[in-house]
Amino acid sequence: AHVTVTMPFTHFWSLSIEEQFYIFFPALVLLLRARPASVAALAAVACAVPLALRLIGAARHPELLDTEYFYLRTEMRIDSIAFGVLTAALCEMPWGRATIRWLIQPPPVAAATLLLVLCFAWREPYFRETLRYTLLAAIIAVGMCAVVFSGRYAAANFVLNTRPVVWIGRLSYSLYVWHLAAGDA
Repeated sequence: AHVTVTMPFTHFWSLSIEEQFYIFFPALVLLLRARPASVAALAAVACAVPLALRLIGAARHPELLDTEYFYLRTEMRIDSIAFGVLTAALCEMPWGRATIRWLIQPPPVAAATLLLVLCFAWREPYFRETLRYTLLAAIIAVGMCAVVFSGRYAAANFVLNTRPVVWIGRLSYSLYVWHLAAGDA
């Protein structure tokens, strides 16, 4: 008989990426003397490099597109966190705040929303394992800015602050940590 081995904690890879980020990025920020423009430049590089690595890796090893190789590796996914750092750094500079004010206007928010739908609808492996991860992180940054920095999206802010959504938010980490183990029980 064939025995299937399940690993209920494989999803901890994302926690590993976060831990590596929290170890190295603060040291880099200190080296940059916490200058917002330097931090923004570092975050922009941290947004671009993983995309470049995924594109190069997919071109050289297309057989990896049907594996979790690009999905699980820190150097290929750190852009997900780096977009948040970039957003925070932009808040500290006049030109950055102007960029955010532009991003939260209806046309960019509508474009981001449409792009979000397209990212989930287009299931082709090359797109899914290369460009989609970076696009999703950028889209989330735009959406976060829209909800946090603009009264125009008060309905979304209201929904996100309702008791059921806040309750789910408070549980979300626990749900994430235990969802695979509970599913195997």
